Amino acid sequence: LLAGVQGVWAQTGDKAALQKERDRITQQLKTTENLLSQAKRDRNNAAQQVSLLNKKIELRERLVKSHEATIRSLERSMRGTDSEIRTLEGHIAALKEEYAQMIIAAYRLSLSRNSLAFLFAADDVQQAALRFRMLQSYSRLRKEQAASIEAAGVELTTNLEVLAGKKRESERVLAEIASERERLLADQT
Repeated sequence: LLAGVQGVWAQTGDKAALQKERDRITQQLKTTENLLSQAKRDRNNAAQQVSLLNKKIELRERLVKSHEATIRSLERSMRGTDSEIRTLEGHIAALKEEYAQMIIAAYRLSLSRNSLAFLFAADDVQQAALRFRMLQSYSRLRKEQAASIEAAGVELTTNLEVLAGKKRESERVLAEIASERERLLADQT
């Protein structure tokens, strides 16, 4: 859990740094475009136009690389979440199997059908008290097992939702990459 939390903090830091880098590159790109439009008005500065276009192309390439780094970060995060989901699914399966074994054992002992008969069949008061505590303990364990299964199911659902959110974020970034590549090709042309 601690490793997962540290991983989330690291991913959050990576994500924030990548976003900051993208914002900085986007701002530089806007400045370059403004300078380029000024240079276009002044036809005598063809060399300056070429230089500014080259700078704009370089900035777009850096922006695409920044988006690609974001995608890689999201993919790492998605792999970690997917691993957690598989672990939880295994845990839930084990809990369900253990719960099923508890129910089978209770049925074999006829605790579910005739617990009072089991209690009164004791040879003495001490054995009856022991059987009563055993019935209470067994009932509590079954309830705890059912609660554990339910809690693991809720955690699994939460992780699936997180994974779906990361997939949506990944798709959004991929769309941004495609858009930036189109702009890069237009600039290069």
